[in-house]
Amino acid sequence: MNTIIRNYFGKWRCGVIVLAFCSHSSAQSDIVRSVTASQLEMFCGTKEVKIAFTVGDSALFYVDFSEGESPAIHKMRNVEYAAVPAISPDGQWIAFATGTAEDAATRKASTAWAARLREDAVPVMVSGKDAGYVPRFVQSETGPPRVLFATCGSSGSGYAWESCGAMVSRSLGDGNVGAPRVVHDGGSWFGGLSYDNRYLVTAENSRNAYILDLHAGGTTPAVIHALPVTNSRTHADSVINLQACNPSVSASRKFTDAIMYLDMGAPATLGGEYVAGALGSGWGFHTRLFIARYDGCIYRYFDCPSGPAVPATTIRDSAHKYNGWPAFAGSFTPYEWRHPEWTNHPYYAAVIVTKNRKWYDTTLQPLPWANVSRGEELQLLNVKDGGVLTVLEIADTARGNACSMKFVSAWIKVDGSFVEDQAWLEKPDYKTHRLSRPGGSMHPVDGNGNGAMRVFNIKGRLLRETRPSRHWNGAASRGLVIVKYRDRVEKRIAAY
Repeated sequence: MNTIIRNYFGKWRCGVIVLAFCSHSSAQSDIVRSVTASQLEMFCGTKEVKIAFTVGDSALFYVDFSEGESPAIHKMRNVEYAAVPAISPDGQWIAFATGTAEDAATRKASTAWAARLREDAVPVMVSGKDAGYVPRFVQSETGPPRVLFATCGSSGSGYAWESCGAMVSRSLGDGNVGAPRVVHDGGSWFGGLSYDNRYLVTAENSRNAYILDLHAGGTTPAVIHALPVTNSRTHADSVINLQACNPSVSASRKFTDAIMYLDMGAPATLGGEYVAGALGSGWGFHTRLFIARYDGCIYRYFDCPSGPAVPATTIRDSAHKYNGWPAFAGSFTPYEWRHPEWTNHPYYAAVIVTKNRKWYDTTLQPLPWANVSRGEELQLLNVKDGGVLTVLEIADTARGNACSMKFVSAWIKVDGSFVEDQAWLEKPDYKTHRLSRPGGSMHPVDGNGNGAMRVFNIKGRLLRETRPSRHWNGAASRGLVIVKYRDRVEKRIAAY
């Protein structure tokens, strides 16, 4: 497989630096579907699903599962640079930016664009002469799709939501961009506008996330991710404000004041000294996905399924050198989630799974290993019932293949007959993230061209593996399960 490795020394985006990515010409063969349209229908109830994603900060691709049982991965040929894509509520358009909100501090301003969701579509600029950051669509627009974008990025000093720029929307019509409409002139917000056009949400890689109630008429938002904790030694109550990032507003018609986001982890801050109630005493970097509401409470959280750590038996001495690459090459460190986005459906979100692989390399001293971080899987999450489905993944996990998925947006058809559960986000629920679905039913996570299907729960526990030639044997799940994928070892799965 021909790939071109490019070193890209960009800035930290919520703690993740992208070091390399595959070439435009090879990305369609480097990334493969993990499911068929029928398997996807098992998960979300319809085959009318579209998923868009970027490779690095560059090429933009999409898959339309309504095209057939095994749809192709399409490249948008007229898009040269794309970040933070968003599919319109009708599934016909896609908006994207030429940079991220953090680029304002280091590089030229980003602009916002939109195009029909098809290979040959020609994008049109929607931000005009103004800068355009993190474009999203107005969810409840009944006329032509309307793109919402921020006019100010994150400068690295102060908050953009306080006074920098504004939130502006423009309609697309038949491809003709309408006049700008100011939605909010008191600052820039990067997580989108709620379904009822009432709430703006944001997080800026700094302490806390924020929700602004536009109907309240003020400029002071609700502070999110200020966690009440108890000191395990003194039993004194306190509050810790943790860093938040990757904000995304709820698609709910009922719970419109909800926000989804990641944080930088809590082990250093909590570290056993503090206990955050039902949230526990700590979690890792980008390993926990939170859903909170305007009242400041966290209502759901989901832990990223993890791969096995580097085998302890390979450690040779106190200098942490390793005694050879065969037992070590390609081993995983814990997985991380990247750039989660709520879909247009209240119950589903899309996210990229980053895998950090360590490779033995004698040219690196005194510690002879290299760490390669890539966006290797694209997942859909059921944030109501706790299911997870891997839809796309990297075809070749060898060290030399540097292809990495980065940003994602997904669209799921919502029928007119859809009635949202009026209580699903009414009360905090910290059990959902451990389950596949109430009643014990299971969601598929991976399938491949040979017809194999592996079933996990949201914690990454392997529940079942089925193939045409054999059935799952529960005894095989003890210890480490090696799953063959197209005649090679593709995944090492920590089983129960």
